[in-house]
Amino acid sequence: MKLTYGAGAALVTGGTGGIGSEVVRTLAACSIPTAFTWRSREDEARQVAASAAGSAPVKAFRWASSDAAAARGIAERTAEELGPLRYFVSCSGIAGTRAFHAFDEEAWKHMLDANLTSTIAIARAAVTPMMKAGSGRIVLTGSVSGLRGMKGHSVYAATKAALSGFARALAQECAGFGVTVNCVAPGWVDTPMLPAELKAEVLRTIPAGRIGAPADVAALIAFLLSEQAAYITGQTLVVDGGLSA
Repeated sequence: MKLTYGAGAALVTGGTGGIGSEVVRTLAACSIPTAFTWRSREDEARQVAASAAGSAPVKAFRWASSDAAAARGIAERTAEELGPLRYFVSCSGIAGTRAFHAFDEEAWKHMLDANLTSTIAIARAAVTPMMKAGSGRIVLTGSVSGLRGMKGHSVYAATKAALSGFARALAQECAGFGVTVNCVAPGWVDTPMLPAELKAEVLRTIPAGRIGAPADVAALIAFLLSEQAAYITGQTLVVDGGLSA
């Protein structure tokens, strides 16, 4: 089955991350004009843009704020430079394993801001033009940490569980306007977020016998953005090699 896509541009947050950069390359390969955000790694943003160059234009926008005005600015800039915004994929966020008693207020507020508030801000900016146009796709990147207990992931898990709930509720509001909203929940993926010293340990917990690749997640996201997934909304789809089965 060949996936098909409606006309319009995509916006991917966290486009320099392990999963985000693969999503950018995948969408560009599907001939979708794609903008992605970066926060502090300009050299990596240039590399991602260069590696995704192909039949569709790719733009890198710096975005270092989670406030609503800045989010609207990124969504509007995407539409101005690449065309109407039809696809939004949230891949931005931070991780880290830490005992809850060692989490100070500054640290948990930073994680909430990076993983949840910023995603809600961009989603709000993106969803209005999609609803007006009568079509759109939103995919949020959650985590299996938000679906099951994982030691040392308390605040991280809270932010990812919130994204799943947000997707379910927003899907109810958008379904009648031709806009789908879903969440993907990766397990352990081979990105810089997974320290090398933990790989052997986590590998023993995965029934599939391997750590996930960014392409495993990007492929699912590409499907959810396609016309073939038009009847799927309000779901959290797990891609974890059986870890949470």
